[in-house]
Parts: sequence; C-alpha cells; structure tokens
Amino acid sequence: VELDPTDRVEVPANRDGVREVPDQASGGPELTLTNLSDPVRQGRQLVYLLRIFNNREVSDRNLQLTLEIPPELKLEKIQGPVKLDNRYPSTGRTIHMEPISELRAADEVTFRIEVIAVEAGPVRLQASLESLLSDSRIVVEEDTTIFEE
Repeated sequence: VELDPTDRVEVPANRDGVREVPDQASGGPELTLTNLSDPVRQGRQLVYLLRIFNNREVSDRNLQLTLEIPPELKLEKIQGPVKLDNRYPSTGRTIHMEPISELRAADEVTFRIEVIAVEAGPVRLQASLESLLSDSRIVVEEDTTIFEE
C-alpha cells in the first residue's frame, strides 16, 4: 500500500468542537486459566490451559506472563509459543516466561501447563500478564482440589 503524503485523515469534532482521535487500543488482553480435571488424586498429573486473547483493534507488544505455582503442585512442563525466561532465576514457585513480542489484534495464544499433584488439599494456581498497552497487570487464579490416594 502506498500512501500519499498529501492525504489527510479527517477526525470529526465532538459537540464542544474538540477533535478526538478514536481509541483503537481500547479493550485489552484477556487471560483465562482452566484446569482440565478437578478434583484430582494426589500423585496424578493435572493439566491447566492458559489462554491469552488480544481483545484490541491493534497489536499489543511485549506481553510478559508470570506463573505462581503453589507448593502442593510440582511443575513438569510448560508448552506454548515462548520458553522460560532465563533472565530471571527460577525459584521453583515463580515462573517467568519469555515476553511474547507481539500479539496481533484478535489473535490468541495458548499455554499447556502440566503439573503433578503432590499434596492433598485445596490449591490455587495463579497467572499474571503485563503488556505494553496495558495500564495494569491482569491476574487470574484457578482453584483445584487434590484428594488423597
């Protein structure tokens, strides 16, 4: 597409005569976290699906995902579009993923998080997301019950 530098975009004036540029960055990323089995038996694998959806009309950049793994769960594997971020030391509980460089408008990415249920009781996995266009961090949690063998 070639642009003519003489082309102008006309922005309509509001009732006060002030011209406003439409906010194309409205909306925001949506973060959902779902466990695929609840309750789960102690010693068994549990799978969570984490979905990031860009509910904007423009691309978002530098999406930073962080997971908080409770001590009742042992992380086995994370599958997704990016790997663990080696810039941060892993504590075993706080997991930082490499930033997602760009998520286009209306696109989504999914992560598969595999853990082992090691201790009986109620547990809560937490995920948080920050991005270039977001004003604040988005936090989601998923509760799961682990019962004894």
